Amino acid sequence: MTLIYDGGLPHFELRPGARVSAKLSGNALVLQAGYFGGPYYVLLDSILSVERPAAEILLIHWLSPQGSRVTLQLREQVKPNQTPRELTQLEYSLTRVLARRPQPDLPTNEVHTLFVKWLRDLHDLEFRNEVEVEMKVIAPLIDFLGYELRQVSLRVPVVIQAGQQQVEAVADWVLNSADSNEPLVVIEAKAPREPLNDRVLNQARSYAFALHAPYYLVVNGRELKLYELGTTGDFEIVSCALMELGNHWSELYRTIGSHREQEVNVSAPDGTTQASDEDHVESGGPVAGVGQHMLRDIFQQPSDGLSASLDSGGDRTSAIIIGCVVLLVLFSLLLFGCMAVVLMSVATS
Repeated sequence: MTLIYDGGLPHFELRPGARVSAKLSGNALVLQAGYFGGPYYVLLDSILSVERPAAEILLIHWLSPQGSRVTLQLREQVKPNQTPRELTQLEYSLTRVLARRPQPDLPTNEVHTLFVKWLRDLHDLEFRNEVEVEMKVIAPLIDFLGYELRQVSLRVPVVIQAGQQQVEAVADWVLNSADSNEPLVVIEAKAPREPLNDRVLNQARSYAFALHAPYYLVVNGRELKLYELGTTGDFEIVSCALMELGNHWSELYRTIGSHREQEVNVSAPDGTTQASDEDHVESGGPVAGVGQHMLRDIFQQPSDGLSASLDSGGDRTSAIIIGCVVLLVLFSLLLFGCMAVVLMSVATS
């Protein structure tokens, strides 16, 4: 163990000057003091930045479970003119983690700290009803996704198709595009005890379809699910327990973040370029995005709402039935032909 701990962990057992080993394991930085001390874990999501004030010193700024900023200081004891390799490797690994981390439109470290604290609080928050889900989950979620107040609409009236009748309903939240002010995401909140089953998903989908919003999100204080409308079926983009939202934030922000439409080709660390979302869609890549072409396919169906989707489903069912009838007729002709051959053989004998 060549690293020396110089402070920054809220554990009185680990004293400054103790020799430790440090490595990344899973979603945490693990520090082990000797064979009998620790291990001590620092969640990677809580790390704010990494600093190297000297070759032999590494400062790791992170957010403690109590919500305060703490600086973990590690030092590598090396001989003169020798490169501190272990610290260099650790700094490189942490820097890569921070570079891959989703970066919402957070202008200051203070706001980033609030974002990390909110992700932590999701582990312990309790919700008594739907209103508390909206206040503690949806409102902060929208804020960290980068939406301005002018882009958020609450209790939006919609008219949906229910069987042969049109029914008036109300969508809980609607997020609008920054450029066109068109609906982008419909959010439906549910009470904690209400499961996010097919009935809830169909409800949110009908609102999104009626408003021509390409995405719908449902959350009940325990789970969060994000879907994208499709012509032959909807695409599940995110489905996770609320306490695991930090692990899916990158996909969530990339898909429905307020500034997603402004994304352009960016340079990767190796100097190559990464295509934008629409480029991935056009090339059939793994990006879960419908793009403008598929949206036109969805919303240029007849204006009677969800019945259009049902009509297309009926056409497919009719084609299947016709195919089965044709196969049955061909099989019957083959059977009659075999019987005729057998009868002719019997007659000639």
